[in-house]
Amino acid sequence: MPFFIKGEPATFATNSVKIWKLILAFAIPLCQGVNKYSCITLRFTLSSPTRNGHSFDLDNLVEPVFSVLTGEKGYFSGKRTNLLWWYAKKNIGTPAGVEIELSGDSPLIRIKGTEIFKDEYDGELPKSSIQRLFPAGLSLKDLEREHMKDMGFI
Repeated sequence: MPFFIKGEPATFATNSVKIWKLILAFAIPLCQGVNKYSCITLRFTLSSPTRNGHSFDLDNLVEPVFSVLTGEKGYFSGKRTNLLWWYAKKNIGTPAGVEIELSGDSPLIRIKGTEIFKDEYDGELPKSSIQRLFPAGLSLKDLEREHMKDMGFI
């Protein structure tokens, strides 16, 4: 069951992240008993697309939420490695906050009704931020182009 936490989301490593984490810690209940959750959907509502001239990167928005859920509240048995998948999106609107939806073992949503990539990658995963993300012959632009075709935009 999804629940909404009202407050202005803050990104990792910013001045406002401490206040945001306090709001999250106050609003999120402790994980009780056996942890039945392994997946999470986060829907952020932001009052503005930027703060202090910087846009909100999703990876930096989810970081404080993951920190509170695992480190303070014990979800995913207190370890991020127990998180099988996560999905996050951001919108501009009111009230500002985050909707959190925890689930067991299957996605609760389908992104735009189409798959961007349907295959299995068994290659080496990147070990650093400067290492090439996709193997030779597969690029993000190719995936985006195929998705745009599937959606009927091109």
